[in-house]
Amino acid sequence: MRIATRDSSAVRAAIPMPRGGACLMTGFPGLETGVDGSGYIDPIALEDTFADLADHGVRLLLVLPEERELPGGSFALLRAQLARHGIEGLFLPVVDFHAPDAGFLQEWADLGPTLHRIMAEGGRIAACCQYGAGRSGLTAAWLLIEQGLDASAAVALVRSHFEDAVESEAQLQFLQSRAPAAVGTTPGQHSHSNK
Repeated sequence: MRIATRDSSAVRAAIPMPRGGACLMTGFPGLETGVDGSGYIDPIALEDTFADLADHGVRLLLVLPEERELPGGSFALLRAQLARHGIEGLFLPVVDFHAPDAGFLQEWADLGPTLHRIMAEGGRIAACCQYGAGRSGLTAAWLLIEQGLDASAAVALVRSHFEDAVESEAQLQFLQSRAPAAVGTTPGQHSHSNK
């Protein structure tokens, strides 16, 4: 199930969280593919995506693609739109079709509680990757796991909103390695070691 968006918006879905709020999944704002197969940033699609994010009350955007996988200048255009719309941007690259690495996990330990607090207050965050399915879906499912769902239920819920979500076996295995949050555990922390 998709949410209502503008015609050229890259927003794919809004995943409701059990403790309130939502995580939106989106492709990289404005990213389009030309007839020659090369990527470019379309200004109308960029604006439509950010207008949708703002309309849905997104306060923070997790930017998951690596800069090198996007057309030159993409991050500069993104930063300008984030500032224009008053949305905080956090750049946490993950290799396409892969799971987060150790550096990402370290940053997530500090970031996770902030994301869950925003959503618990009824706020919305968003995760973007190139298309808005793999890494964005992984992030939405991971947040659900941290709120108590097991991996199978989390992936099923995310895919019920956007069927292409969580694209690779590596992403599925990563999610299966996450334990649902124990009652009383602070989101962003795990109830067991994942070493």
